[in-house]
Amino acid sequence: MTAPLILFLDISKTLTGIAVGRVGEKPTFMSIPGKELDDIAAMMKLGTWLIEFTKVNRPDWIFYEAPIDRVLSDAHTTIVLAKMTAVVEFVAGMKGIPHRK
Repeated sequence: MTAPLILFLDISKTLTGIAVGRVGEKPTFMSIPGKELDDIAAMMKLGTWLIEFTKVNRPDWIFYEAPIDRVLSDAHTTIVLAKMTAVVEFVAGMKGIPHRK
């Protein structure tokens, strides 16, 4: 039996961090830059990456860091992070991939 493939996302508008690998193996690290993009373009880039990645490498689970608490961030940043999280939840849900914060 093959070990589960895990995708972990550290969601950020400026640079989303990614780790992917099978349980018990060394993960591969990559990132999705978005600092120079407007908010909508950054969300679209994350969603497009996730759609394309999961076509080739369907993970058994997607884990992601919960958005920053509003107390620690301004309202705009909180809203953008919530929207980016929603993009991940939407794509994972549409593809039937279990996901959790």
